[in-house]
Amino acid sequence: PLRIVAAAADPTDASPTLDQALERERVMQALAPLQAVGLAQITWLENATVNTLYTALQEDADIFYFSGHGGFEPEHGGGLLLLAGEAGGAQPVDASDLTSLLAKRADLRLAILNTDLSAHGDATTPALAATLVQAGLPAAIGMQGTLRDTSAIRFAQRLFDALALGRTVGAAVQAARRELAAAEPESFEWVLPVLYTSAPDEALVAAETLRDAMPAPRRAELAELERLIARSPRLEAIDLSLVAVTLKASRATVGNIMVRRVDVVALPADTDVEIALATMLKSGHGHIPVYGDSIDDVRGMLNAETLLETLRTQRTSGPIGEILQAAFFVPERMHIVDTFQAMQERGSDAAVVIDEYGGMAGLLALADILAQIVAFDWVEIPAGPFLMGSDKRKDDQAYDDELPQHTMTLPAYRMARMPVMVAQFAAFVEATGYMTQAEQQGSAYVWTGQKWDDVKGANWRHPRGPESDVRQKQEHPVTCVTFADSAAFCEWASKATGTTVRLPSEAEWEKAARGTDGRIYPWGDDKPTKELCNFGSSVGTTTPVGAYPKGASPFGVLDMAGNVWERTSTKWVGNYANYRPDDSPEGDATRTVRGGSFFFNVRFVRCACRNYLAYPRDNVGFRVVSPGF
Repeated sequence: PLRIVAAAADPTDASPTLDQALERERVMQALAPLQAVGLAQITWLENATVNTLYTALQEDADIFYFSGHGGFEPEHGGGLLLLAGEAGGAQPVDASDLTSLLAKRADLRLAILNTDLSAHGDATTPALAATLVQAGLPAAIGMQGTLRDTSAIRFAQRLFDALALGRTVGAAVQAARRELAAAEPESFEWVLPVLYTSAPDEALVAAETLRDAMPAPRRAELAELERLIARSPRLEAIDLSLVAVTLKASRATVGNIMVRRVDVVALPADTDVEIALATMLKSGHGHIPVYGDSIDDVRGMLNAETLLETLRTQRTSGPIGEILQAAFFVPERMHIVDTFQAMQERGSDAAVVIDEYGGMAGLLALADILAQIVAFDWVEIPAGPFLMGSDKRKDDQAYDDELPQHTMTLPAYRMARMPVMVAQFAAFVEATGYMTQAEQQGSAYVWTGQKWDDVKGANWRHPRGPESDVRQKQEHPVTCVTFADSAAFCEWASKATGTTVRLPSEAEWEKAARGTDGRIYPWGDDKPTKELCNFGSSVGTTTPVGAYPKGASPFGVLDMAGNVWERTSTKWVGNYANYRPDDSPEGDATRTVRGGSFFFNVRFVRCACRNYLAYPRDNVGFRVVSPGF
């Protein structure tokens, strides 16, 4: 168990009088869930004296907590605590005495000095909390200045709340500081708590221990809630500079993309937390508006993170009105760029949309905005036959792996007019925290003009190495992505857009590129030129998608020749003798790529040309299809 020795002292000659009964109540309330399952034990010393503290510390302890008065007197050694004297007056305990009591103990991991000036020092005398750490204590928390009693109580409760939830000490201090800032926006008391540490920041209660102490059904529910949170976009992780171009190009307003009032999942403020949990898991929404008398009377927002923290304390009942976050309101005519920026400034992942009369028009979540970035310009490819592969009698550039030419019949589908852009892939990464294989392995292959080099630091953000950058290339095709990276994007884009999105098969790609007449290039049989596509090192790098409208396919699909090779879902086979158009979306086999790239010659930008490039490269991207229309 987490062992805590708490010493409270409010000597009669110290001022002001402290409400230590309330402070104790709040701390015990925060620790109650841990105590209920045997994960915490606390010894609380009322009117603590040097002797009672010394006696209590003969037992093992993980945390020492002090509630009371303190001060800073350089002429008497610096910081000090005021314990109770034998006659009820104050008994000062200076840095030297406190160090003797606390700092040499192998078991003690943290001292919390919830008292004035315990983190205050000067040019020659270190702060009391700092002195403890310098003497060997792993971590100590103190106050840089004078804290009001109400704020000290609020700080203690939130700090122990966070520690009991398995947060690291550093994260718990930040949570407590945010609590002070939210409670008193005009006060600067939130800057007063300071953490000194000489050890790695760690949790004092292991998350595994907390989970094991819960009943199995509750653990399963909380695990599902954790997965919902993990799937949700995180506002603080999004770099607007990577997605701004696509957002600004959109004419959408909040009213165009919001979840409309009739479809909003909302709950009354007196709803029990258990019902709220079931509702959130069933709906899959991590933000639920909470209302009073009617849905137009929005009282606040229930967030998945807040609900998770509440349930982790094993609170199983009570109204959700007690655990709400403030709601953020936006008008339905607001442009999505302005809305996104306002949400970032407010730190809100969702907003309640209001109509011109002040009533609820709908709900806007961050995912709704990101879905605009990945909205695809679909081209309908009708069902029917087409010629796949090459006939060397017509095309003397054909490779053997393109043989034999044959008729293939496909159902109708839709193909994205252009390859996936940097901005679209950035929206996916920023929303999910996804790390590409190139980022994980630390390198990608880059064409230097003479050969392929495995360049350290090359990835989709830096396609030619650390010195390159895609911030000014948001409308270029994303590169340095593998089949697995592309498939992960498709999975997310399907959820973001509400449309099934996947990589095309080889057959789907080729039909969209050449149509039904067996032409050699998307535009016909004439050789490519600089006006038709980006190939043969004529530009030397990628170009914005759609930059060659004269090179469009018969269906109007762009960039099917040159610029970047495009990944498909089809496993590579040496020829078409045993080819299946739906071959293997699953598995680890090498997949076919199509279309050539910016430095490949005329032979590789033919519609039937096939290649296989498994590793992340600066000339390989992808586009997507959606079945049926």
